[in-house]
Amino acid sequence: RAPLAILIAFLPIFAANVIFAKRFASTEHPTIAFATNLLGSMLGGSLEYLSLAFGYRALLIVAAGLYISAFLLRPSARRDTAPPEPDRELALAYPP
Repeated sequence: RAPLAILIAFLPIFAANVIFAKRFASTEHPTIAFATNLLGSMLGGSLEYLSLAFGYRALLIVAAGLYISAFLLRPSARRDTAPPEPDRELALAYPP
């Protein structure tokens, strides 16, 4: 029973790490992606502690709201706009 419990407990963590690694490898701005991941981890930890005060049912409502917000605010796959301008400091530090 212990190996099955370990598998069930750590499978979501493993899946999240694989998803992040694949998305991180293809990002144009790794610093922003990593910072966003850290902020999300801190927010998730704070919400987890709030569940001790308000209960898991309230946390489920908050989590559902966050997932819906993330879905609605996700970047579109289509690019109708011009590519972003490179940072001036970065261009000066690494000339072509």
